[in-house]
Amino acid sequence: MISPVCPVEPCTVAAPPYEGSFVVRKGDNVVATVKTDADGRFEMRLAPGAYLLQSEAEAEVLPLLKPVEVTVREHEFTNVTLAFDSGIR
Repeated sequence: MISPVCPVEPCTVAAPPYEGSFVVRKGDNVVATVKTDADGRFEMRLAPGAYLLQSEAEAEVLPLLKPVEVTVREHEFTNVTLAFDSGIR
């Protein structure tokens, strides 16, 4: 999703899905670049372990995905909801 979508609060508009991309890191290495679909969904296979999901751009370019730590466990699905910052204030 991408939010906020309104420049003032309270906002009655629901955060829409975001079609964009981000990278998956394990330590200092980028192990995948992921693109979400039009519904903001993505799916990928990763080996068990700890990963960091973050914006693809090195600089703080909007929309920005603040780093999200994710732990993948063996033989399990891991659901993640990502919130990209639209920059609207």
